[in-house]
Amino acid sequence: MNREKYKTDFYKKVIEKRLIAYELLEILINRIQGLSQLEDGLAPMFMCLGKDYFYKTYFEIIEVINYSIWLSPETSNKVTELNVYLINEIENKLSESDNVDAELAHLGLQHRDRIKQFRQELQALVIKDFKNLHKVKSFIGNKEKDREENDHILYKNKN
Repeated sequence: MNREKYKTDFYKKVIEKRLIAYELLEILINRIQGLSQLEDGLAPMFMCLGKDYFYKTYFEIIEVINYSIWLSPETSNKVTELNVYLINEIENKLSESDNVDAELAHLGLQHRDRIKQFRQELQALVIKDFKNLHKVKSFIGNKEKDREENDHILYKNKN
């Protein structure tokens, strides 16, 4: 009886942690969803309207990554992929000039379609993951399998 209650309580905790992770991901998805119209009629991603918006989004990505252990491996990998993309394609291309906001707007326009694709992929993964959120035993098994695969890749790369 006590063992079964412990298991039930443990599963509830796991689901609570997973819900927090997906709530943070939902906030991130909403942030990268928005478009804003510039004076010239062009519409970059809202997150690229200025460095404050961009870095707010970046810190939200980091917050999701900090909870990524509670996401499905596929969703966690997609968030990491988005993070790497934004660093490589936007942040690393910014200069130290006083015109960073204009550069961000330009880069936001240039990469709008790919960022939109990331958002759509993340939304689809969230829907897919929510269908299995209650399957804690399966989730834990997948995490163990994912860890073993990553360990194997790390070991293989060292040789």
